[in-house]
Amino acid sequence: MPKGAIVAIGGGSFTNRRRDWPSTVEIERLTLSLAQTRKPHPGKTRVLYVPTASQDDPRRIWQMQSYFRNLDCVVRTMTLTDPMYREKSLANDVAWADIVYVSGGNTRYLMKMWRRNGVDMLLKQAYERGAVLSGYSAGSICWFRGGWSDAEQDEGYNPWHPVWVKGLDLIPIGHSPHFGTTWRKKWTREEPEGITLALDNEAAIVYQDGVVEAVTARDGANIYLCKLEAGKYYEKVLPVGRQAPLSELTEWKPDVEDLAPPLKENTSEEESEGYTITS
Repeated sequence: MPKGAIVAIGGGSFTNRRRDWPSTVEIERLTLSLAQTRKPHPGKTRVLYVPTASQDDPRRIWQMQSYFRNLDCVVRTMTLTDPMYREKSLANDVAWADIVYVSGGNTRYLMKMWRRNGVDMLLKQAYERGAVLSGYSAGSICWFRGGWSDAEQDEGYNPWHPVWVKGLDLIPIGHSPHFGTTWRKKWTREEPEGITLALDNEAAIVYQDGVVEAVTARDGANIYLCKLEAGKYYEKVLPVGRQAPLSELTEWKPDVEDLAPPLKENTSEEESEGYTITS
């Protein structure tokens, strides 16, 4: 059986569509279609929602369970804050899932909890058997080699500084979601970790069979390749719908036309970090 697929999403919102659909619903529907061609059973698509980065926030759990049920899926939730769940259900739920969908939140906490409880290895096994792995923000960084996180802000540091968090390295390249935020653009420009794949909100990449495809859920959302080389910062927009082997991204040699202009320190509009949760 071929390996699974990864759908990494830059971010989105739950507040701008009827019936409380998130702004990324077209991307989730694409994720479901990928799973339906891969799942080894005839029943409804099985989604395992993973809210670890939000510390199992019950509002997010309720909202995302309702959302995926409205998409005609069967849903379970991984709750690592519950010792009974970790002991009795964790491994079975990962093995059961056609799709593993990871929430945004604190990336450093997410990876710490996964490694402490063996979730990192379970997810790699799920990918090897053909599952589709997806998520937004922290739930996007986790599939890559790593990315900059605002974990210190979540943890109450004042002042706070971005921290580099290592992911599962299923996509061996750096990653930045919410690329409309000034601090992420700034730290990507000072990136010591090589080439970065960056996503605006409502932008995503689909990775399967060694090939990357750029997809979006709104006009104006972009997918970028970013690289700091010899003290110069380069940035390139990937065309939506174009498929390219991962090696084309990891071995990218920027041209002079890819040289990015200086960063504006203040932007008139900035993307929100993660989904807006309604009460």
